[in-house]
Amino acid sequence: MATPTDVKSLNVGWDPSPLSVNNEFDANSLIERTQEVKVDVNDYSRFKDIGADLEGDDKKKDETKTKAAKVEPTDPSCRNCSKSGAKLKCSVCKKAVYCARKCQASDWQFHKRICKKPEPPKKPEPPRQSTAKATTTKTAATKTTTTTNTKPKASSSSSKSSVVVTDETDLPQDMRGYKNGMPYFHRELSKEEKNLIGDIAPQKIETKPVATAPAEHDGSAWNTAGTFEERVVTKWAEGQWNTVFTGATLSEGNLLATLKAPEKMTGDASICVVRGKKRYLFDFNFNLPFEVAISGGSTCKGSYTMNDISNDEDYEISWRLTKKPSSSSEQSAVQAFVGSKNSGLQKELVRLIGVFAQEFLQQ
Repeated sequence: MATPTDVKSLNVGWDPSPLSVNNEFDANSLIERTQEVKVDVNDYSRFKDIGADLEGDDKKKDETKTKAAKVEPTDPSCRNCSKSGAKLKCSVCKKAVYCARKCQASDWQFHKRICKKPEPPKKPEPPRQSTAKATTTKTAATKTTTTTNTKPKASSSSSKSSVVVTDETDLPQDMRGYKNGMPYFHRELSKEEKNLIGDIAPQKIETKPVATAPAEHDGSAWNTAGTFEERVVTKWAEGQWNTVFTGATLSEGNLLATLKAPEKMTGDASICVVRGKKRYLFDFNFNLPFEVAISGGSTCKGSYTMNDISNDEDYEISWRLTKKPSSSSEQSAVQAFVGSKNSGLQKELVRLIGVFAQEFLQQ
């Protein structure tokens, strides 16, 4: 038997000698080959190669990075035709590169959708002061603080308040709520301030009824709104035409004309109120017979056809002779007397129509 050894200095290992070439494999012979191998417990040299493969991978990555950095940059290629050596840059975004102006012009319809001006670099924000530094600066700003009791104690909260006295000498001594953390409305108003503000309580506004004067209008009393109103006076107008024309005479030289009563009269007359104003409207058509006596003893007869005799003063008057004088000289004199628009009998007709209009306005 083998002599026993110390357990701490022994370790079971594997015999690294090669196995026999024979095909026969015996388990007992394999067990016998295991032997006691002396291994130093404090020997750490067997761990020296741990992680060597990881360090090799890191070195390879560093080498690839340095190689990529050493590679010289190639000339930029044109955005449109992909030719190298492009030197023209877009004047807006400074990123797109072209080899010629033609390429830039042809590519602009696509490039303008993404072309933007480069944003200016943001200014770095100033570092914020810590709370400790802020408190030190505040304490350094105030010079001296003294606590004084300005008024007798009214309550426990007012007794704890303090007045901060600063170097501002123009401020009154009894001012409260200044630089001591109290709100503005906590201070008490003086008598002058109360008198200046006055009574600020809400008051009811009373509106006095305004007496509205009745609107002036030319219509009836019941028509206060001034709506359309019409009064027909056709019968009065027909009678007035008869009184104006019947028996009217005009003498000129050796001629004397006499008007007869109107015949075949048609039309209407009315007084309308439109928007509070009266309007006198009339429109008639009729025949007006006349007779002209000549100083020699002969007479002639005729008739006027009066159309559109209205308030517009746009009359249409025509005439004809039903009985002519015997001599041609007398006939020519009668025609000039009857047919002239600005003189003779027609001028008298226009005057009589004006008389009717003035009478009509009095209705």
